[in-house]
Parts: sequence; C-alpha cells; structure tokens
Amino acid sequence: MHEKLESYIEMRVHDYCLQMSETLPTKLKIQHYKRRWGSCNKRRELTFNLHLASAPTWVIDYVVVHELAHLLHMNHSAKFWQRVSQFYPDYKKAEQWLKANGSSLSW
Repeated sequence: MHEKLESYIEMRVHDYCLQMSETLPTKLKIQHYKRRWGSCNKRRELTFNLHLASAPTWVIDYVVVHELAHLLHMNHSAKFWQRVSQFYPDYKKAEQWLKANGSSLSW
C-alpha cells in the first residue's frame, strides 16, 4: 500500500506542480500520522499520511493541492484558500469527506 500511495502521490504532485507553476518539492515522504493528512515545511518537504492509501483518489488530490499551496503560503490565510480553490474547486467536498470518513481510514 505504501508504494502504491507513494507512486500515485508522486504522479499527482508532478501534475499539479505543472498546473500551479510550482517548483517540485525537495522531498516527498509517506508517514503514519494520527491527526493530520499532510504537512509541508520551509525546506519544501511534503509528507503525506499513509492512511490516505484507502481514501478515494479525488480526496488524495485535494490533500496534494492543499500541501502544494503551502509552498507559497505557509498558513491558512484567505490567499492560501484562494490558491487551493483555484486548482481544486471542490475542496470543501473533500474536506467534508475527510471529516466524515477520515477516522475509519486504515492502511
């Protein structure tokens, strides 16, 4: 599952970086988190939760766009959410899905 998720996320990060005119992150990791779906740091390293392996691809895509938007805005400001919605207009639907189903995801 780890390799399958990593392969999918690498592909989608590449695709969305092109769409968003964003430079590729310096590193991608898959880890087990209890309370977050992904993270981004100032070294341009992105980490994604292993539990996303059992989420629908459209939800994984949202998390990818969310973390890529943090490369430009390291916060959850209005500009950050504007960037997310520009490249993933249905982000609220994905967030609702994660809130409703996230606790039942497993790898």
